[in-house]
Amino acid sequence: CVINAIRKIKTEKPDVVHICTSGSIAFIKDIVLTRAAHRRGIKSVVHFHFGRVPSIIEEKGFEYSLLKRLLGLADKVVVIDGKSFQILSNLGYENIAYVPNPISGTFLKEVKRQESQIKRRDRTAVFVGHVVPTKGVTELVEGCSKVSGLSLRIVGKCTDEMKEKICSLAEVRDNGNWLNVVGEIPHTAIIGEMLRADAFVFPSYTEAFPNVILEAMACGCAIVSTTVGAIPEILEEDKRGKYGLMVAPQKVDELKDAIVKLFTNDALKAEIRGNAQQRVIERYSISTVWKQMI
Repeated sequence: CVINAIRKIKTEKPDVVHICTSGSIAFIKDIVLTRAAHRRGIKSVVHFHFGRVPSIIEEKGFEYSLLKRLLGLADKVVVIDGKSFQILSNLGYENIAYVPNPISGTFLKEVKRQESQIKRRDRTAVFVGHVVPTKGVTELVEGCSKVSGLSLRIVGKCTDEMKEKICSLAEVRDNGNWLNVVGEIPHTAIIGEMLRADAFVFPSYTEAFPNVILEAMACGCAIVSTTVGAIPEILEEDKRGKYGLMVAPQKVDELKDAIVKLFTNDALKAEIRGNAQQRVIERYSISTVWKQMI
């Protein structure tokens, strides 16, 4: 892959080489490609598709040494979260740009197509993502098991072992019948799940810039999530009011309390839903983000 990219740089001589990276050991690949472009007088843009920059700098390990080298080579570095932008700017780097991930225009069109045909289910929460412990799924099931009358739908790839574990946790209330592990479904069906849900709950331990939050906002979900990655800046409160409720990760009681607060306050739910849909169009639509990228 790297050799083929260098060949293209040599033969096609583009104006700009745009490199997407997930960090870690991939920084070596990014450094090689950036150097190959630099030697031929070609500008380079390195696009960070992760939000770990603050922790990399704090740890000051091998990854940090690679990061510094890459920052010094690239003509422009694009980060997807405000924290990364701020810390790199404070360190004196002037080649940093903050461009959030956009929400798919196709997704927005499908939401518009489906929303008039679907009715929300009261006291129904939905989770969408990989069904693994680091997504906070066990805390989610534990928390929801303490909320009478609540049903939860878990959508995403799930191993038999994980399904057995969370179903066992759910049995403390109503024999676990309130929990439905849906599994993997097509993207259009995920939109339907979000449009039907009374709330979208995403209690992940760690994230960069989770597009699933933008998708839930576009579907008009009332959102409960954790204060990790770029989620606080996506859901930050402003003069309009709230855009979601946030809790610390791995805190079952905090999560349960936030869910209860949402389901017992219709005015708050309505405020969050309306604000979220408006923000996702204003800040994260393709047309808005693409202008920043250009």
